[in-house]
Amino acid sequence: MKDEPVILLLDDDDDDHHIFNLAARSPALNCKVYNASNAEQALHILKSVTPDFVFVDMHMPRIDGIEFLVRLKEIYNKFPFEVAMFSTGMTKELCEEATKKGATYCIRKSSSIDELVKVLMKLLIEKALPRMSM
Repeated sequence: MKDEPVILLLDDDDDDHHIFNLAARSPALNCKVYNASNAEQALHILKSVTPDFVFVDMHMPRIDGIEFLVRLKEIYNKFPFEVAMFSTGMTKELCEEATKKGATYCIRKSSSIDELVKVLMKLLIEKALPRMSM
């Protein structure tokens, strides 16, 4: 992982972008965040950026989170980043479907910046641990 973790956030809700960016760019995390409000924007960003994580909202108009995963699979044989599905209505069934399509994590959205910082910190540590043990 780079010194500055890089995240792509795909979400159609401006408020969720605001909360996520406050958490990810907090001094505790200091992440670089690319924002996309639809799948087409996210795919365009991925042509020039390889993030450490892609956070994908499950419920979006036109192309939802699962369909976005299907499109990613058409482009990448193996994702060069971790995919975290992100939803206020995350269920066990949705998570199972997402992981079958290539998602690494399923996370329930929180409107608490502090709670989101904790979740992001945990994911960044998990991603860094295998590399640190080498």
